[in-house]
Amino acid sequence: MFASRKLSAGVFVFLVAISVAYYSYLLSPVSASADSLIKAVTIGGGLSFKDIAALLKAKGIIRSEAGFKIYSVLSGSAHTLKSGRYFFSETMSTPEVVKRLVQGPPDIEVLIIEGKSLNDIDAKLARLGLIQSGEIKNFPIADLKEKYDFLAGSRIKTLEGFLFPDTYRFAPDSSPRVILEKMLDNFKDKAGGINFNDLIIASMIEREVPAASDRALVSGIVRKRLSIKMPLQVDATVIYAKCGGFDNCPPLTKEDFRIKSNYNTYYHQGLPPAPIANPGLEAIQASQHPETSSFLFYLSDPKTGKTLFSRTLEEHERKRAAVLGL
Repeated sequence: MFASRKLSAGVFVFLVAISVAYYSYLLSPVSASADSLIKAVTIGGGLSFKDIAALLKAKGIIRSEAGFKIYSVLSGSAHTLKSGRYFFSETMSTPEVVKRLVQGPPDIEVLIIEGKSLNDIDAKLARLGLIQSGEIKNFPIADLKEKYDFLAGSRIKTLEGFLFPDTYRFAPDSSPRVILEKMLDNFKDKAGGINFNDLIIASMIEREVPAASDRALVSGIVRKRLSIKMPLQVDATVIYAKCGGFDNCPPLTKEDFRIKSNYNTYYHQGLPPAPIANPGLEAIQASQHPETSSFLFYLSDPKTGKTLFSRTLEEHERKRAAVLGL
């Protein structure tokens, strides 16, 4: 009798040990490999606890739906999981996944570099899942003019030029307005005093002149050309007229310089109607502080990043043919 009870107790302990081991296995990471994947998952606000478990299993983030449910219930987390866009590694255990879901989605860091267009920025934010494509570039500017006086005036019909390049952090559920206001607040703090024409010139300088030491000189050349009513002939404006942005735009051809657009400064005299990109502070300062020189022409060598200056058209055309083949 005593031996039988001792045997039963041993079996019970064995079964408990097996159950614990199996439960631990269900909670273990899907992969232990150093080359494991990072997977993006959006937890919709209308998903049930059961739906979340099924989604995570289908995405290969958890090993077991049952293990996820049991752990979430036992830890008191089942009803505190937050919706949003998450990034999970296959090396995360179920308790780590649950902890992240309870904490909520982390902010998404976005680097907006100098010289990106409104279209380029919209596309990047859409790729990161922060917006639907078009929500930034098509946002009604009239809804922002009351808050931002630098957007006032009938000439300003686009947010191009006003989305200040910087590193931003956005909550995954940020609305397009919240995203724009963060960028516009930054512009206001760092460059809000610039006039619209200077901002247009700054945007061209940002795209055309890589070297900081050359930018004030180019600013002076642009203003000299404007004063004598000479076409600006800025290649970056042709790219903008052709593609509306710079990412993934094909190289310019000779035919592109005949595009009939007010943004094409070979076709249209004077400044473009609006900035062609979003300039950084360095280009803005160069635009506001032009340097006088005897030069009337410039071009950027795409291979070296150097700006080549010329006093005469003949000299400029020789350099242009040698550097650009145009």
